[in-house]
Amino acid sequence: MKPTMEAQWLPQSDQPILKLSKVSKHFAVGPVQTSVFRDIHLQIHRGDMASIMGASGSGKSTLMNIMGLLDRPSDGLVELGGQDVASLSDDDLSRLRNRSLGFVFQSFFLLPRLCAWENVALPLAYRGVSGSEVRERAEDVLAKVGLTERSMHRPTELSGGQQQRVAIARALVGQPSILLADEPTGALDAETSGEIMDLLVRLNTDDQVTLVIITHDHAVARRCGRNLRLADGEIQE
Repeated sequence: MKPTMEAQWLPQSDQPILKLSKVSKHFAVGPVQTSVFRDIHLQIHRGDMASIMGASGSGKSTLMNIMGLLDRPSDGLVELGGQDVASLSDDDLSRLRNRSLGFVFQSFFLLPRLCAWENVALPLAYRGVSGSEVRERAEDVLAKVGLTERSMHRPTELSGGQQQRVAIARALVGQPSILLADEPTGALDAETSGEIMDLLVRLNTDDQVTLVIITHDHAVARRCGRNLRLADGEIQE
């Protein structure tokens, strides 16, 4: 079944989907202020597949949280589809995340009591999509990631690679503008990691899914069309 089209934000073709301008993040520990990164300039365009690498503690996950509207910068401008998100309330940011962003994490974060299709359907349930349509759309995207026969299995009945495929399906089911993946292969063996990267590359090339991947793995970064590095508080391409 063809998914019902929902009103959602779409960027103009000549502007980036996500734009960071002079973004900095600081933390105060007592009287001492620590800078994680400073004056980050970054643009993500439709169809990009970009990796962000950096040493442990360099601020990669903090940057991902800001890009995903899970955290606010200390300074600078974050724009999603040309809209400055600084003035949005937490509720408005939650709604924007649900409709425009998909997330994949190293630890999968699947709910153990729900089967695969129920885990995938969660973002649609939060939107208030009707029950019958929710399941059909969840099953459709599970088929896309090669898990049609596992839709009724719970996470404990799935391998690590299968669980990550469920997590990717969950990130995709709402047709997000960007998929943000934080170490998506970090908990997987080399063979399974390669299979997950094959899937992500296929989604990017065949379906034009826009991807940003935080990784420490050079093999993962080599599969991406853009390679960024966060070092000494600055980002380099």
